[in-house]
Amino acid sequence: MLAHDLNDFRDLAEIHGTEAILDLLFPVYRQHLRKTKLKHLVAKSRCVAVEVAGPAAVQFQRSEQRKATESRKRRDVGTVRKIWRDQLLRVLTPEAVVIDTASLKRRQLAERLKVAKKRQRRMQKVNATLRKLVKSSRKQRIAAVVALGIDPGIAELLVMRGDGGTAGFDHYSLINTANEIRRLETRLAKCA
Repeated sequence: MLAHDLNDFRDLAEIHGTEAILDLLFPVYRQHLRKTKLKHLVAKSRCVAVEVAGPAAVQFQRSEQRKATESRKRRDVGTVRKIWRDQLLRVLTPEAVVIDTASLKRRQLAERLKVAKKRQRRMQKVNATLRKLVKSSRKQRIAAVVALGIDPGIAELLVMRGDGGTAGFDHYSLINTANEIRRLETRLAKCA
């Protein structure tokens, strides 16, 4: 990993004439990456495979906590590498292209808004269909929900809920989605 990064940075430094800067900054990058990787390996060495049987449940919980810590440390290695690579790339390529973060944020918000609206329409269609078919057989209701593009397993769960209460998506799910859409529209308006 470090050898690959060094080769990439050397190529960039030769193109832009910034070899001296690379010679100063790469050892610092290597040191931070090694330190973070060492923390990950220490956390990984504490992970032990444990089988759950009777009173071993406490040991299993500790094992799960250790695995979660190891996973977090592994992500930290990737984060440190990404941050340092970005900084080195910025320093080594002085005429780098500047990305317009505001337009990028607007596009991301617009995409999230589009997905939320699509999810809300689908939820409303499912609920309307299930209300229309309340006296139909269970198989007919499942087939109608699957025809709307819902996974058969999820459709079965949505219809099964109707046997003892309200079928379809919960009221609070629709309200939460509507609130999310409203928040996204507000944020999008502030970005514009």
